[in-house]
Amino acid sequence: MKRLLIISDSHGNKKGIIRALEAAGDIDAVVHLGDLDRDTACLRGRTRVYSVRGNCDMGSVNKEERLVSFGGRRILMVHGHKQRVKQGLLRLGLYAQEKNADAVLYGHTHIPKEVFSGEVLLYNPGALSGMRPSYGILEVDDNGAIRVKTYFLAPNS
Repeated sequence: MKRLLIISDSHGNKKGIIRALEAAGDIDAVVHLGDLDRDTACLRGRTRVYSVRGNCDMGSVNKEERLVSFGGRRILMVHGHKQRVKQGLLRLGLYAQEKNADAVLYGHTHIPKEVFSGEVLLYNPGALSGMRPSYGILEVDDNGAIRVKTYFLAPNS
């Protein structure tokens, strides 16, 4: 089984990133979906990190999207502002289908959400910043089945 720690919208909460990493247990990589992607510098040397640039990541060298193979599944990573996810998920779902993705991970709204657009999983782990910090774990089992779950950190503990 392959496991990804998914975080987004950390907005400077490096302690939250470390707490999520410690709580996640055994993972294969971390995904940061933008809005202070530079916060992942605190993970250097700890694990593999995939990052995309969000609308608050001025000067970032990261791409606005990534499509990776993970556990034999195609995972698309975006922040979501370009796909206007605050107005709905239709555009994001169609874009993921166009990219032949099995799942698309996005942020931007700060609201955890798991829905399907046809056969494509659309997942937002919420935000590591704010009053109810959250993160997600994506698992791909040996048969290629994808599962996600959202977890919440106690604020500032």
